[in-house]
Amino acid sequence: MERPRFVIEAKEAESMAQEAGLTVPQLLPTLVKSAQGLARPPISKFHVGAVGLSSDGRIFIGANLEFPGIPLHHSVHAEQFLVTNAAVHGGRCLTHLAVSDAPCGHCRQFLQELRNAQEIQILITSSQKDPIFKPLSSKLPDPFGPNDLLDEGTPLLLEIQDNGLGFLGNLKNGFVENLENNDSLLKTAALEAANRSHAPYSGCPSGVALMDVDGKVYKGSYMESAAYNPSMGPVQAALVAYLASGGGGYGGIVAAVLVEKEGVMVRQEDTARLMLKAVSPKCELRVPAELAAQGCSRSSGDVLAQKEGKLVRCSYSSGDVLVQKEGKLVTVDVKGGSVTSVEGFEGGAGARVLQLVWVLEGIDQIVAAVLSERKGEVARLEGIDQIVAAVLSERKGEVARQEDPARLLLKMVSRGSEFLVLHCK
Repeated sequence: MERPRFVIEAKEAESMAQEAGLTVPQLLPTLVKSAQGLARPPISKFHVGAVGLSSDGRIFIGANLEFPGIPLHHSVHAEQFLVTNAAVHGGRCLTHLAVSDAPCGHCRQFLQELRNAQEIQILITSSQKDPIFKPLSSKLPDPFGPNDLLDEGTPLLLEIQDNGLGFLGNLKNGFVENLENNDSLLKTAALEAANRSHAPYSGCPSGVALMDVDGKVYKGSYMESAAYNPSMGPVQAALVAYLASGGGGYGGIVAAVLVEKEGVMVRQEDTARLMLKAVSPKCELRVPAELAAQGCSRSSGDVLAQKEGKLVRCSYSSGDVLVQKEGKLVTVDVKGGSVTSVEGFEGGAGARVLQLVWVLEGIDQIVAAVLSERKGEVARLEGIDQIVAAVLSERKGEVARQEDPARLLLKMVSRGSEFLVLHCK
């Protein structure tokens, strides 16, 4: 079976246009219907196709993607797919765009990140009568975009980016057993994607690299919009790269690495885990904890706690369950999954331990926590002031499956909120 094509080289595009008696821009709308067939919209069943022409003569194709089991805002619009596809393949400028349906406001805004965005010619094939190319300025006459927020010399989307990130030390704590080479390959690819990330508004670049069952690597960069919400996440960008490079079902993705700065305002890890769990539950996500840009020299095996506003090393092992009591870090004794004691706190019947894996943020980091659970309700622990300890480790199995929902809960708890009901399977 022939793989779907998402890129048409310049010479072939010129040849196709000549055979049809058309110019290359006129060829674009004739390809839109086939682009619609590449869409994956299991929720809406609404197929959208987009075909774009770059300044170097190549044609890039995009289609909409939807992901069951997660919120709708994680969807990828056809125009976003097309721009990401161009970024993956080194496209630098889009001049023409043909789409099956009028671009939504979300996409009109996303396109503003491109150089000379208002001059991009857009044709809507579903328009009544004879559709013609019209500039993007006719679709969004009073735009808000990079020109309102960035200096004139700032690289825009699709232009060359170098965020100057690099790893510190030797990160050998691989997540794929006996596959250190693959681990290193993924980390390098994710770092490259992070360095190409378009994040001028938050200053929080990130990148994701995916590996399939055949060992092939696909990488995607986080791409911001001046309006924030239309931004393209790094996992979605990597999934576009996967599909545009011949990848099949999402289940073929078996490993992933996310690279991002630590302790920044915009973090991708939680969302990345949520996305990957939805599209490929067996895929393992690794998040290297050290970037030179942040100057962090701590290794992933360290147990870190907060002391006077600074992170300090502790002598606890990665198997310890740590909490803070009266300003001190203490170890919780655990037997058979139940809490035995926390310096006087008795776990009691029904109490159990929930241990989580967290990547170092910088302050108030949580990796291990004790929850007192009775009849499905999570209650506040008596005598425990705050959960702040961190054990950087990577674990598989039940703990990882519960990580995302528990992470959200404990983030709320660490900020002084009440414990909520937590259902874990």
